[in-house]
Amino acid sequence: MKIAIVSNIYKPYSVGGAEISTELLARGLQKNGHDVLILTSTVEKDQTGDETVDGVPVRRIKTGLPYSAAENLTQTRLSKVLWHTVDLWNPGVYKRIRHILRSEKPDVVHTNVLAGLSPSVWSAAHDCGIPVVHTIRDYYLLCIRSNLMKRTGEMCQNRCTICRATGSWKRLMSRKPRAVAAISRFVLDKHREYGVFAGIPAVVIPNPIAEDVNIRRGSSQIPDDKIVEAVYLGRLEYPKGPQVVLEALRLVPDLPLKLHLCGDGPLWNTLLEKYGDDKRVEFKGKVDSSGKDILLQSSDMMLVPSVFYEPFNRTVIEAYQYGLAVVASRIGGIPEIVEDGISGRLFEPGDSRQLADILLDLVKNKGKLTSLKKDAADQAAKYRLSGHVGKYEALYRSVQNPG
Repeated sequence: MKIAIVSNIYKPYSVGGAEISTELLARGLQKNGHDVLILTSTVEKDQTGDETVDGVPVRRIKTGLPYSAAENLTQTRLSKVLWHTVDLWNPGVYKRIRHILRSEKPDVVHTNVLAGLSPSVWSAAHDCGIPVVHTIRDYYLLCIRSNLMKRTGEMCQNRCTICRATGSWKRLMSRKPRAVAAISRFVLDKHREYGVFAGIPAVVIPNPIAEDVNIRRGSSQIPDDKIVEAVYLGRLEYPKGPQVVLEALRLVPDLPLKLHLCGDGPLWNTLLEKYGDDKRVEFKGKVDSSGKDILLQSSDMMLVPSVFYEPFNRTVIEAYQYGLAVVASRIGGIPEIVEDGISGRLFEPGDSRQLADILLDLVKNKGKLTSLKKDAADQAAKYRLSGHVGKYEALYRSVQNPG
């Protein structure tokens, strides 16, 4: 089967779990003998053309936008208005994608995050008579910020005028794919709530882990005298909730726990100034893959304190792969992959006091923590890449032979 996978950003410019999951799928499909082509946007100025990334052909396309999707955090308000206006339906992207599809003639077009490419990709595939499968990985089709949060950090209970207007157009465009996959039931239901992909066949396919085997089983008893080590792995920005973890530690100043705070972002200076004197916290900045591997192999738990509607959260299943217990917010798609009291513990989003109590309980009762780690490691098998690829293969076949 020849599959054109469309992603707004692709390696080496990955900024989050969506890009990692798309890359893993592409490599897994190619390993299974499929002909895979990545269509993505340019990131660097004047960049274009074809290349091969880890054996997968990649074609980078100029979008004509004032900046790339990887650079949206540092732009002026005027630039953002222009960007979002063109991104409703980008005529340049439409022409370039249509030309490529007519030349390459893939059997299926699989779209992922479209911010920066626009739903014009769906139009191009539709006009070429090629079936489209779309994976819902964020809230781009519902919210111009893609996270259903206001600038103030509050969650949107009702969409603003701009999001209602742009959302109406995107809802209309969402009729073009023949099938939809969502990384969680929550993110699918949220789109259906606003009429997006209404009547389109849909399935839930969780994100995969990078390896088919656990690196660490996590079943050995934690010695009583060992300092428990926890990891926060994500951007230092309000929606991801690093401030919730640091405030929880402040509430239990004598708790013998070491926190590795990994990541960069707009809250770096604020958090360092407010919490940097806590010797239990190591501000590590962004870590590369080898550094992350070493860190996860030596840690006991992963903290996922999100305060927005997380569609999935890749760090949870990465924690399972290494046999780490997960302590996470009860929000979005997270409760679908973290079973409270089994593979981890859940707390109400933003509730530092409840998180502090959970950490205190697990540090004092290492037997509980050991049990959670063992069950967490057992969860990893659910997210094997081989099974993930097989589900997408079945979905591709279904749109080629509808009915």
